[in-house]
Amino acid sequence: MLIAAFILILAACTATPTSADLSDNGSASSGGDSSSSGSGDNAVAPAQGESSYDTIMKLLDDPSGALAFSGLQPPTYDSRESINKGLPVQPKPASEIKIGWSSASLGSEFFEAQRDYCLYKADQFGMPKPDLQNADFSLETQQNHIDTFITNKVDVMLVNCIDIYSEIPYYQKAIDAGIPVLTTGPTPATPDIPIITNVIPSSFENGVLVGKYCAEKLYKKGEVLKVGMLLIKLDHADSHARPCGWIAGFLLQSAEMDGHPYASEWDAYLEAYNIWSKFKDTRKYDLSEKGLNLVQMGIADNTDAASAQQASVDVLAASPDMDLFLVEADSMAIGALAEMRQQGIEPGKDMKVATFADGTVTSLDMIISGDLMCTAANNPYLTAGSIMDIIYGIFADPDQPAYNQFANNLPANSIMPPYIVNTENVQQYYPAFPDDKLNKFATFDPWVPLSIPQYNAQNG
Repeated sequence: MLIAAFILILAACTATPTSADLSDNGSASSGGDSSSSGSGDNAVAPAQGESSYDTIMKLLDDPSGALAFSGLQPPTYDSRESINKGLPVQPKPASEIKIGWSSASLGSEFFEAQRDYCLYKADQFGMPKPDLQNADFSLETQQNHIDTFITNKVDVMLVNCIDIYSEIPYYQKAIDAGIPVLTTGPTPATPDIPIITNVIPSSFENGVLVGKYCAEKLYKKGEVLKVGMLLIKLDHADSHARPCGWIAGFLLQSAEMDGHPYASEWDAYLEAYNIWSKFKDTRKYDLSEKGLNLVQMGIADNTDAASAQQASVDVLAASPDMDLFLVEADSMAIGALAEMRQQGIEPGKDMKVATFADGTVTSLDMIISGDLMCTAANNPYLTAGSIMDIIYGIFADPDQPAYNQFANNLPANSIMPPYIVNTENVQQYYPAFPDDKLNKFATFDPWVPLSIPQYNAQNG
């Protein structure tokens, strides 16, 4: 039974802070360096008696502050049982479950793979094909999808959110009509949103992994690494959390390599948050005293290769001597690499390239060829698979009442485990049948969300 699987399989989660983490004085600098690189006007600093960890936990409670830390989790969650999510539902055969699915887009390998795996799981469970609609990144279109699903009396709704907070009234309309809602997308949800759960990537931690790897391979004490970034949209949580995490990872690894490690990872995280906050506003941030100069930022406004190539034109022309070009998503890297060659820059030789997401076979091939240093996983099969498991569980699982109880107390955000694919481990993650449409991304370990009681017992 699925309920048993959810109890037995544990998700990879952010480590609970140790007593050593919590005992530091909250300084946002490395152990042997009193530099205030992340400080300045409007910088966030721990209050008297607080640690950096305490400050970050407060930021996680603020929807705007939480953008840059999307994917980080607190050590425990409060129960969400009292929030009306349209549960429990009446049981029904899998063959009768009507699903309404509004996808933010179908314009990249990620969204196509999410669709394909959703249809695969529906067939596996004996469900009808979901009513899958493409919002094409239009909030109004997605809101109309929700209204139409309510009119058509679907049993359950999945929304790949364009703007989760603007859609709360629409989720409530669905709940009032007896239709539970599951979401996914870039933005973390607050606990009060009336959804079963929001399945999202561990964007910040993936950024940390990429940042550590880039520092390990490229950082040299006494030298300054010139870095540019190409991001999707600055109103997306992913486009905040991934680069913020990268800065944190780079700081952590370079400080370790210098022999002056941070007192805790949370100090590096808070320093990175302040650096990122300035970089996103000014598009430049000189941290040369720590071997890093953020020289350029471009915004593609979409995830497709053509948009990325166009957005890369000015970034590369303005700073052709960058050492590293960070591109947010694998689908964008295709366009960025094309523009690099157009401007006479050889990827992997004249300029290193890395991405923050998604772990496509295309990106794995680019790692093997030497065009790309690494990518981090944001696996659409895990997203679609876990959501379809929950839908089957609340309606048709043999232990359906217990499953509804389980689903009624999931965290607002069920965060997928982070992992990085790089030159050293790419063969480990390369799928055996890459031509199959269900094997277009890096291989992954089984993962299912934890309920709040399970999570708290593991981490509290």
